[in-house]
Amino acid sequence: MNAAIQKPGRNYQAIAGRIAELIRSKYEAGDKLPGERDLAKRFHSNRPTVREAVVSLEIAGLVEVRMNSGIYVLDRPSGEHGTDQGSPPFEILRARIVVEPEVAALAAKHATSADFAKMEHGIERMREEHALNNPTEQGDRIFHLGIAGGSGNAMLARIVDMLWDNQQRSHLWLRADAYSRSAEFREFWIDDHLNVLDAIRQRKAEAAKAAMTQHLDHTWQALLAAGQS
Repeated sequence: MNAAIQKPGRNYQAIAGRIAELIRSKYEAGDKLPGERDLAKRFHSNRPTVREAVVSLEIAGLVEVRMNSGIYVLDRPSGEHGTDQGSPPFEILRARIVVEPEVAALAAKHATSADFAKMEHGIERMREEHALNNPTEQGDRIFHLGIAGGSGNAMLARIVDMLWDNQQRSHLWLRADAYSRSAEFREFWIDDHLNVLDAIRQRKAEAAKAAMTQHLDHTWQALLAAGQS
């Protein structure tokens, strides 16, 4: 079973609460917490759920995640980890993994020249953002909505649009995504999208589905790997 569609062992809010309790009982400001793998073992959870919990605590101002270093306790929390911070990143990805590969397969059968133009515009926008060393989020959205629009199914197109709206409103997603968007990774990201577009353009439904699945799996792995010490 693909790791990207396995169910989380525990809800991230519960894990965030337990990490907060651990900090209060054992750690001082400036202390380094155990890594995500160790926290997952300690709380009988999994790394995706722990990652979401840590991001939640970072947004709340309780911890700081330092790239290639680890998780550190901050002096004063700026918020509450229980407040609504949007949908968890891996929950968003699970939904996209269910929907978007099938949408890509349909686009390989139904996309028009106008739909291809939208997909190409999305990739060009990603290249522009990459050249400016900015996140490729806007070009990414244009590309994926272009595929959805080319699926020939208005309801699926609305679902994909809703998923992206939800994703871009989620503070948890935006913070977790920021860890993974290095310049090197954005260049690799564009290649992923070109592979999807090429399969759709060749009208190869199964290849389009496989390319989209691979792209979303790369997204999953990037979110999971980013920021690890």
